[in-house]
Order: sequence, then C-alpha cells, then structure tokens
Amino acid sequence: MDEMRRAEDLAMMEAFRAEGYCCSQVIVKMALEEMCEENEVMVNAVSALCNGVKTGNNCGALTAAAMVLAMADSRLASVTVMALVDWFKNEYGSVDCLDIIGENREKAAEMCPLIIHESHFKVMELFEEYGLAL
Repeated sequence: MDEMRRAEDLAMMEAFRAEGYCCSQVIVKMALEEMCEENEVMVNAVSALCNGVKTGNNCGALTAAAMVLAMADSRLASVTVMALVDWFKNEYGSVDCLDIIGENREKAAEMCPLIIHESHFKVMELFEEYGLAL
C-alpha cells in the first residue's frame, strides 16, 4: 500500500470514528467503502462486537477484520484469519480488550485508534499476500 493510500485510509478511519462509529464498525465501513457499497444493517449489526463483544473479550477490530477476510474469500478464511490472529497476538499480547487496555479509558483512547488502523492495514496486507479483493 502506497503512502498516499495509507494517508487517505487513515483520514477516512478517523472521520468514521469522529462520526461515532466504534472499532468494528470502522473496519467494516472501510471494507464497504472498498466495495463501493453501503450496508447500514451490517454496520449496525457489527456494533455488537465493539468493546470486546460488549464484555471486554475478543477485540472488535480483530473480529471485524476476520469478517472482512471471510467476505473476500470464505474458503481461504481459515488461513487468512489465522494469520491475522497470530499477528494480532504478537502485536498486542492478547486478543481480548481487557488484557490489552484493561478498564483504563485513557489507555483505550490511545490504543484503540492504533489497533483499528493497524488491523485495517494488516487486512490490506493479507489481501495483497493472498491475492484477495472485495
């Protein structure tokens, strides 16, 4: 991904966050943008994944990113999602929100945007590596 595209994606993700979309919604909205589609039902549905499925468990950015990989090719999802999860664990030490940020809202304000951005860019990297497209 070239630097211009990366900057455009960062700006779009921040605009979605400014509109009030949570981690999982931003990831899915980025995929829908890539497909030149809108699907507010899906965007609303993935809000259930926010804040670790509302419980601090599996990170919403991670679970939404896994969904995007499966949207691209469900047959390869077992491979691409495993690569995503392995990367995520190596980057953040866990897949669970509570393990990564605890209940510290200041840490969440710092870490969550980073996790959203890097998860999106990892999905794009996996798309290139596996020849996927939306």
